[in-house]
Amino acid sequence: MLFTFGLYTKVMKQPLTASIAFTSISLFDILRSQFLWMAFVSQQVLYAFVSFERIDKFLNCEEELEQSAVHTDDSAAEDRPPSYENATLSWNVPGAEDDNNFRLLDVSVECAPDGLTVVAGPVGSGKTSFLLGLLGEMRVLKGKAHLNRTNGIAFAAQTPWLQRETVRNNILFGTDYHEERYQKVVDACGLSADFEIFEAGDQTEVGERGVSLSGGQKARVALARAVYSPAQIVLLDDVLSALDAATAKTVVEKCLMGDVLAGRTVVLVTHHLSLVSSVAKKVIVLEDGRIVSDCAPQALPVDMIGIIAEEEPAAQKVTQPTDLIDVPPKALSINGVRNGAPKPNGTSKGKLVQEEGYGTGRIPKRLVWDYLRNYGGIVVMVLLMIFNIADRLGELANQFFVALWSDEYTNHPDNVNVDLWLGLYAAVLVGTTLLDVATYGAWFGFQWLAARRLHDKLVKSVIYSPIRFFDTTPVGRIINRLSNDVRSVDSKLGPYLLQLIMQCLEVLMRLVVMSGLIPVFLFPTMFASVLGLGCGMMYAKAQIGVKRIVSVKESPLMSHFGDAINGILTIRAFSCQGRFLEENMKRVDDFSIP
Repeated sequence: MLFTFGLYTKVMKQPLTASIAFTSISLFDILRSQFLWMAFVSQQVLYAFVSFERIDKFLNCEEELEQSAVHTDDSAAEDRPPSYENATLSWNVPGAEDDNNFRLLDVSVECAPDGLTVVAGPVGSGKTSFLLGLLGEMRVLKGKAHLNRTNGIAFAAQTPWLQRETVRNNILFGTDYHEERYQKVVDACGLSADFEIFEAGDQTEVGERGVSLSGGQKARVALARAVYSPAQIVLLDDVLSALDAATAKTVVEKCLMGDVLAGRTVVLVTHHLSLVSSVAKKVIVLEDGRIVSDCAPQALPVDMIGIIAEEEPAAQKVTQPTDLIDVPPKALSINGVRNGAPKPNGTSKGKLVQEEGYGTGRIPKRLVWDYLRNYGGIVVMVLLMIFNIADRLGELANQFFVALWSDEYTNHPDNVNVDLWLGLYAAVLVGTTLLDVATYGAWFGFQWLAARRLHDKLVKSVIYSPIRFFDTTPVGRIINRLSNDVRSVDSKLGPYLLQLIMQCLEVLMRLVVMSGLIPVFLFPTMFASVLGLGCGMMYAKAQIGVKRIVSVKESPLMSHFGDAINGILTIRAFSCQGRFLEENMKRVDDFSIP
């Protein structure tokens, strides 16, 4: 404006009348708002390009696994058991930075059909890789891997993965419930005694990552899920390692040797060869990624028995202490209610994680003051208000000075010292600019301080929470608080509060000035203010409810997505990606359309 007014009055020698001056100020305000909007759009476009770059880097960092080398639909070998044909497999692309150089080398073996195949060997020999290679999770560099998925695949991982569901739903895993078959599987996996201990039986919720179950219970629930499925091929990765000796013996006798797995092809990775040798049809021994033995248990070479025997005592030492946690004391239930004692009534029986609730009504004013106290207390707020008032007065002084300048042209049209008025106007603009910088600098500085204090309190409250808090609170809910809610406080609450104060002061000052000049202006202004305040309160009341629902709906979405990522091996093994994708899209819809 200084350049424009100077050019108009000094160079063009034109009088700066009130109509021209204030019309110019209005046009400059419109232009300034457009420049601010352009700056905002440019910022968002920059953020979008950064996001596109990150997504592009993620999608192109490494190609997806090729499933073509894993034959799953070979009609000529429909009844062929899981097998490798001169196959070499690796976890990463050869030569990649994250390549650990581990390989399954020249593997040629066929598992026993309709029976139990045991995969044994020292630690790090590639036993888990043997199963995951069949599932298509490794890269086939040479040869072929055969796994017929026509009649289904069931898989129990070495680290049990359970959903935040009831025990029964984890066992069913999307299949239909059949009472007789279900009870046989539960009994075969040694879970009947645990169900009697649990307060809600098999309706007990396992919680996030199965926190309400012991290590052995989680392993047996994962085993029951694989056994209950109608899949013809069952892959079990070291499911006995988390069990004590007595429980492992029961599982072997009732499950591996029982009717629930009769007629099915089972591949079991284990160190407990002595427990399963009597029921196994074939034993495959691995060492350093190579097959060193492939025969019936009775024909196992003596040197191979020595290799396996070196590992078996170590496994026994690891599993022995789990006897203390595998079977909880019969006097206590999972929720700490004594067996035989009266059990609480209500729908929350057996439910570990309660549904996330949300508040009702208006936001308490106390919360606003609690937030403002993080700025530094009443002294800081008074200081900030002084800055705001001075900044608004400076804006009025700017316009008032232009009014005086235009009056000079009206009162003394032939005797206006343009240089003096331009110099004074430049000083006024510099002063108002410095006030703007000081005001916004102080506000954003204390906003950053308040945000840091709130974040520190939030993180400390999570870190120092009791273990029970994490058992009953999903990770998605915690992430939602620490991400979206913190972002709202950091990037929205502070700036919006500043804009509210600035706009209120501007309206108040303009109202005082206009009412002083035109008293009758006060009455329509009061009517418009009351009407606007009423409309704003109605909008805020509806918007607060919507925001609360959206905030609550996001936590289940994040929890489900994180749960699916953690159990991606099991999900892909059971070929139920479509079901999880459908559930994920349903939760996205619930979040997007509350």
